Amino acid sequence: LQVLVRRCAMSMARAEAAPAAAAAVAANKVAFSLFTPHAAIKRRVEADLVVVPGAAGVFGVAPQHVPTIAELQPGVVAVYENGDVNTPANKYFVSGGFCTVKEDSSCDISAIEAVSLADFDHDAVRKGPGYGQGESGVGAVGRGSCQG
Repeated sequence: LQVLVRRCAMSMARAEAAPAAAAAVAANKVAFSLFTPHAAIKRRVEADLVVVPGAAGVFGVAPQHVPTIAELQPGVVAVYENGDVNTPANKYFVSGGFCTVKEDSSCDISAIEAVSLADFDHDAVRKGPGYGQGESGVGAVGRGSCQG
């Protein structure tokens, strides 16, 4: 019985501490997270501003933003950090999904696919969607060879 009482007390203490920790972030930062079905790309990164490609238009999420749920269109999510709101620290292409902004200044993006622009192969993008595919439309890797 004592073990159960201790566990309950510890659980309640953690629950009470969580809003206090979130409030510290809410004062001047956005807690940014980016998720796909197969990976957590970013988890609660402190950001000054997050610019999101909403289906109704591009919008910015700053600290103490009004709670929002927005559908995303394909586009670029820009994350501004370290007090620099002129140059984004990170940019991610998202193919669609949803953005949830909560009262604690957290901004969670759940995207179908998301890729850091730093990881893009710019030459392949310039060559177009058919690059790397054979005459049958199957990717070269799928045929057992790799052309690069």
